[in-house]
Amino acid sequence: MAKPKAKSNPKPEGEGKAKAAPKPKSKQGRSGGGMAEAWRRWRWPLILLVLLLGGSAGGLVAYQKYAASIEQQRQEDVQAAAQAAAADVAREVGRETQALAKLFDAAELGALVAGGGADARAAREAEIAAAHEAVLLARLVPVGTRTPDLTTRPPIGYAAIDMMSASEKSGKAPPVEALLYGSDDQHVLSIWRIDHGGALVGHLVLALDVSLLPDLMSRVNVREGYAELAQLSGGGRPLVLARNGDPSLRQGPGAVRARVKDTPWRLAFWPGGSLASPEPLIDLPDWVIPAVGGGLVVIVVLVVLVRQRAQSRVAEAAAEAEHQKKLDAAAKSAAAKAAAVTDAAEGGEAVSTDGVEAAYADLDEAPAKEGIVLEEEAGAMDMPAEIFRAYDVRGIVEEGLTADVVRQIGRAIGAEAYDRGQQTIVVARDGRNSGPELQAALVEGLRGVGRDVIDVGRVPTPVLYFATHYLNTGSGVMVTGSHNPPEYNGLKIMLGGETLFGDDIQALRKRAAEGGFASGKGNLQTMEVVDEYVRRVC
Repeated sequence: MAKPKAKSNPKPEGEGKAKAAPKPKSKQGRSGGGMAEAWRRWRWPLILLVLLLGGSAGGLVAYQKYAASIEQQRQEDVQAAAQAAAADVAREVGRETQALAKLFDAAELGALVAGGGADARAAREAEIAAAHEAVLLARLVPVGTRTPDLTTRPPIGYAAIDMMSASEKSGKAPPVEALLYGSDDQHVLSIWRIDHGGALVGHLVLALDVSLLPDLMSRVNVREGYAELAQLSGGGRPLVLARNGDPSLRQGPGAVRARVKDTPWRLAFWPGGSLASPEPLIDLPDWVIPAVGGGLVVIVVLVVLVRQRAQSRVAEAAAEAEHQKKLDAAAKSAAAKAAAVTDAAEGGEAVSTDGVEAAYADLDEAPAKEGIVLEEEAGAMDMPAEIFRAYDVRGIVEEGLTADVVRQIGRAIGAEAYDRGQQTIVVARDGRNSGPELQAALVEGLRGVGRDVIDVGRVPTPVLYFATHYLNTGSGVMVTGSHNPPEYNGLKIMLGGETLFGDDIQALRKRAAEGGFASGKGNLQTMEVVDEYVRRVC
């Protein structure tokens, strides 16, 4: 009995031969190699550049710190020189005071004021005036005198009366003071208390020649600088009474001012010589160091990114090469199985070609690349930091403050109002041209998160605040640029009777930037409140 021949699966022409697996072109491999090659070529110049900039920045910072320490020491030396000069002036004033005290006997003058006649007092006054070349006038004035004597030269004016009155109240003689400076009657007034029997009976008024002050100042040791002795003049410019030193050093206001003890005078001091501000070794603008530091940071970041990118490209190229190896292996396996099918068919055996098709089954898709998937949160938006001020939201329209930004802020205000238990919000605007568009965007944002809105139209800001109380909402937003130029506009916000400011404004910005608001559809109505405001206020 003859054996039946094995039936082979019928195949279209050409299926008996193995298919060569296609080889994909690896652009990433070439790109990765290029990045790696670029890194290998330029890494040392980049490293040297980083080191150079880093060393330069470090050197500049060190130099700035050194210069700052030198300047601090110089300023301390200048302060010490000014205080030493002021102390010399006080010492010279004390010497002149001691010289004036030798012109009279206090006990004798006390008895003369208490019981002496006018002729005796006048004679003694003349003797005191003649005893010192700087004394222009000597006058014994009884206690309680409140009427000036304008017949004398220099006159005993209201300033002298005030100084004696202050002496009677305080129990202390007032400090010397320059009066009527720059006029024919200019003088330095020195007032001495005269006691008799343990009680104040009057004052000795001495009017001194102002030439005493330049003479006094010439004896002051002004070390390496220029000094001016000055007295304030009732809120005006200081009166310069005397000078000493090199006047060419006087540039701008006094570098240091020191008080002269027991006087109303101040010493302005301009340093010179070793105390002068030295010329900088490297005169750099303030922006240089931050710029160098920022450039260094940018270069370091770029180097890191380039290197990471190169490594990523190399890894992708390796993965692609591995995938190509699998393709080659699959192609060889498929060819072997196809050849086996062909041989079996020729030998009369029934053979399935499933193995050939399966050889390519796992190669239909390239391996997935690893990466980062970003999911953008619905409603998030960048909020310009500069428009969120301390007490309001304010910025230039169409630059930082746009309708889209205001709409998002409106959503954030509505969400914050909901958290505070507020449902209805009054809105208004001022007369700026950008007001209608921004108010419409604000209302849309508020209603979009479910808040009810009452529009009171174009009104002054006080009317908006009145409306929040009159309509019993406690919450309102005013679209206003306040006192700023026409290109500005902004929002003033009140929720639950509380005006938002400081941290609340910044929290509102964060909320607007993050988004993620619950949706809703609030009601909108318009109301007229100006007439009621006028009726109640007026």
